[in-house]
Amino acid sequence: DTLRRIENGKVMPKQETLDLMSVIFKRDLNELLLKYRLKDYSSFYKIKTSIEDKLEGGEFEDLKKDVEELKKIIDEGKMSLYYIRLLKQLLLLVESVIEKTVNNDYEKALEKLIEAMKVTIPDFSLSNYTLFVYSSMEVRILMNMAIILREKESYEKCIEMLLFCLEELEKDNITSRRDGSFYLKKSDRRNRPSCLIILLFVQGLMKISLCQKFVGKNFL
Repeated sequence: DTLRRIENGKVMPKQETLDLMSVIFKRDLNELLLKYRLKDYSSFYKIKTSIEDKLEGGEFEDLKKDVEELKKIIDEGKMSLYYIRLLKQLLLLVESVIEKTVNNDYEKALEKLIEAMKVTIPDFSLSNYTLFVYSSMEVRILMNMAIILREKESYEKCIEMLLFCLEELEKDNITSRRDGSFYLKKSDRRNRPSCLIILLFVQGLMKISLCQKFVGKNFL
């Protein structure tokens, strides 16, 4: 019944539904749907790929050009409201990265991330973030918030939020050891690389946090 309603255009399938169907049809249905819903898909894909490459390569200064291009695509309005929201989130995420890495303004960077989250979750706040279910993009935004909170508040707050992100990405594939460390169970899900990165980062933060407490208690 759900598949029939999707075929007839009566409902917009969720990303999770498309992920499951993609495995069956052996085709990325998220990308396919996006291609047919955007009047200028090639421009969108080009700018998105450019942004991803620069983020991964640490070319943060060059992101400013992509920001202007992204704003132009949004202003042209050649897409549905759903994808306009996704692009606005991406834009705000990129602007946050620029504020943090180029302008060294952590406060403004955090404001951009909160604004990005509120595009799809209007009631979101740092005090109630555990109450919601997140998409992969929203988890990414949340992870960036955690990194900023490491500088603004504490390592503990950062670790707390990153572990929450970890649970969102890999609900049943995370377990812990008696020594407090975490590891991934066997999984073939696409989120595994992201989870591994978070695990390594969190365990590093835990060691730093413990060292700081030890030094503070014994030497200050």
